[in-house]
Amino acid sequence: MTILNHQETIEGMKSIPDWTHQAKNLTRTYKFETFLLGIAFVRRIAKRAEKLQHHPDNQHLEAAEGWLGLGNWREANDELENIRPELRDHPFVLEVRYKIFAEAKRWDEAVEIARTLSEMLPDNSWGFIHYAFSLHELKRTREAYGVLIPVVDKFSEPTIRYNLACYSCQLGHLKEAMLWLGKAIDLAGRKDIRQMALADPDLKPLWPKIEEI
Repeated sequence: MTILNHQETIEGMKSIPDWTHQAKNLTRTYKFETFLLGIAFVRRIAKRAEKLQHHPDNQHLEAAEGWLGLGNWREANDELENIRPELRDHPFVLEVRYKIFAEAKRWDEAVEIARTLSEMLPDNSWGFIHYAFSLHELKRTREAYGVLIPVVDKFSEPTIRYNLACYSCQLGHLKEAMLWLGKAIDLAGRKDIRQMALADPDLKPLWPKIEEI
């Protein structure tokens, strides 16, 4: 591919009036009615960029996820540091950043990342679930419970009900915990939830009752 000089760039831009030339970059601003429509647009662009092999930041993001899969959160973190600063607050990057902090047991930082994601993507359960989980890991279980209760009816994931069972149990509300566990079973099936619950120390006070399910 031939690189255009400055004059050739100016001439070429006459056919693309919605774009601007800044330094060595061509830029265009897109605005969407909702955040999720913007995310959908980014995903479409990412697919095109993948075909063109023009995605250095995406490569760093994928490399970070690869390092996490290998259990090396330090290398994963180094990869994220190679992403351009203006993209480091993107939800995709923040989600990987959260996973790095979780692997490193840096729960104070994980809480802030997950809280930010819950605010950026209020129609996605991921941020709320991990925000609450991080608080629970910090022994702030009552706060974790308080994060999930307001959104439980908004999302259909069994994970929210299961985690509420765990938090309720740890707060000493055993009857409520069994109710949430029952709702998780209704959504995910008895076998998987029962097996997971019987291996979960958060639900240990309920193990005898869970065995009867």
